[in-house]
Amino acid sequence: MTAKIKLNAASGGGSVSLKAPATTTSNAAVELQLPVADGSADQFIKTDGSGNLSFAAVSGGITEVDHFRMSANMTNSDDNSTITAWERISTSVHSAAAAPHSSSSGMSVSSGIFTFPSTGKYVIFLIMNAQGGQNDNVQIYHKVTVNNSSYVTYTASTEGQNDASGTRMISSPSLSFIDVTDVTQVKVLFHAQSIGTNSTIIGNSDLATNVMFIRIADT
Repeated sequence: MTAKIKLNAASGGGSVSLKAPATTTSNAAVELQLPVADGSADQFIKTDGSGNLSFAAVSGGITEVDHFRMSANMTNSDDNSTITAWERISTSVHSAAAAPHSSSSGMSVSSGIFTFPSTGKYVIFLIMNAQGGQNDNVQIYHKVTVNNSSYVTYTASTEGQNDASGTRMISSPSLSFIDVTDVTQVKVLFHAQSIGTNSTIIGNSDLATNVMFIRIADT
């Protein structure tokens, strides 16, 4: 008995049949019948596990990456408030910058609230750089809503210093993993807190305080 693999055309009629020879003799041949139509660009050939092949579109993978920086410093007068001074990182910041990598237009932000361009599971990575004042713990909270209304704290970048006097540079990362099931309901903002009199969250300095959004899977 000979094994056979059949490839159906993407549209219309026609197929490719690839038959393994019944014997392993030196003159054994493989029969190949060309289809009427080929697959489309960026498609690949997949098997159903029963010898049938078909064209399929590439799916999955990282389809969304976007990167923003805080574009202005935040001081004590901005304590306990949503960070609104965000700008997308581009070649105006660094010649090698590449944001967004997106199948759409990337993340959008209004009044500090970020809206996702598509559903999916997203990793959000934030780096806070600050100048910490005496006995002060500076914080940036990730706050998420699933109803486009009430926000809850997910995680935070937190750092401080307990020196007797003066200030020092401090830095803290934070990471959240969010399931965006509905782009109109699931959103995120970043909230600054505990900015003491001599403390400053640093913005507008290369990538001092910045946040990256990466879509890694379907929801």
